[in-house]
Parts: sequence; C-alpha cells; structure tokens
Amino acid sequence: MNFWQALSSFQLIHESYVNGLRSIGYVTPYRAQANVMELLLAHLYAAECATADIIAATVHRFQGSERDVMVFDTVDSEPQFVQECY
Repeated sequence: MNFWQALSSFQLIHESYVNGLRSIGYVTPYRAQANVMELLLAHLYAAECATADIIAATVHRFQGSERDVMVFDTVDSEPQFVQECY
C-alpha cells in the first residue's frame, strides 16, 4: 500500500465531488490500498458519501461496473518501511 498515493487519489475524488459528480469509483489492484481509501472515505467523507455513490474497491469488484468518474490508483512505489524512532 501507498498512503501518499491514496491521499492524492482522495484529492481527485474530492475535486470530482465539488464539481458536482456524485457517481465516483476508486479502483486499485490491491485490497490493502482499497481498504485505506475506504477508511479515508468513512472517517473524512462520511457526509458526502451519504449523498453520493462513492465506492472504493479492487479491479475485480468493479469488473463490469461503471461510474461517472473512475480514479485508478496503480499503487506504484518503492516498498514502505516503518522505522522506529529512538
């Protein structure tokens, strides 16, 4: 997963919503990345999700579906490691 990529994609979802689009899909090949976006949407965008059709899922779940806007997150990055601070 790539948290910064998820935040960038969240910004695209927000801009789409602000511009009046209410059918928005976030699609990624990895379940962990979809889970991160689901958490962002649930905690930061709950009110907007209640008035719109915004879904985060893997490519397999979206197969055959369509939305007005589709944000595709490749999650392409270097591996991310958590370092302990001493």
